[in-house]
Amino acid sequence: MKFQNADIMMVTPCYGGIEVETLACMVKLYEYSKYFAHHDEGRLPVNNIEWRFAKATSPAWVRNSAADMFLESKAKSLLMLDRDHIFNHTYLQLLYEADKDIIAALGTTKIESLGENKAIVPLMSRMLDNKLVGMTQNEVNEEVRRGKSEPFEVDRTGMGMILIKRKVFERMQRPWFAQDPSNFENNPQGCTGEDYYFCKKAQEAGFKIWIHPGCAMLHIGKGYYGMGM
Repeated sequence: MKFQNADIMMVTPCYGGIEVETLACMVKLYEYSKYFAHHDEGRLPVNNIEWRFAKATSPAWVRNSAADMFLESKAKSLLMLDRDHIFNHTYLQLLYEADKDIIAALGTTKIESLGENKAIVPLMSRMLDNKLVGMTQNEVNEEVRRGKSEPFEVDRTGMGMILIKRKVFERMQRPWFAQDPSNFENNPQGCTGEDYYFCKKAQEAGFKIWIHPGCAMLHIGKGYYGMGM
């Protein structure tokens, strides 16, 4: 059943299979959020929540397709949920209440060769010798232990779970997501990912990128990477 007047559209970008654990989290988050959207005791002041899937053969292509799908609707915000994360069902509510143009949950990459405690965290990037450097998992853990419980601004973020307002896409020109080979020397994958490309383009359009440390996710690879929930 589709909710044409949805305030929030949930889209799962798919360029491969969805992990069983992730699908279970998605269903629980959707049902929990929809319940609060329809009851007076809820804190999520929305009319409806719509959930769809976007399919394509590459990360950039599927995210652009998700944005197109969103803009064709009447929804006010787009929540993108990746297919390989574990997260708590309350996270949409937390991201929504932060009321930011672009805000993401706390996540990590899954680079197996670096080991569990050295997984690069693209969401908390910093400049070092004129190069963008990701913080290690231990460094992120320490930041949160020091009391970071409120959303904070970052340079770049991954997109395991991200909430974006409509005006962001309307102000920016398509493509919103692309893989940029111009940063070949500084990136072991040979190009800048579509998530970093989006963040850079959004900042150039005048938007800020935020992270909610209260929404820590696990990234599913050969193991589980992240701070837990």
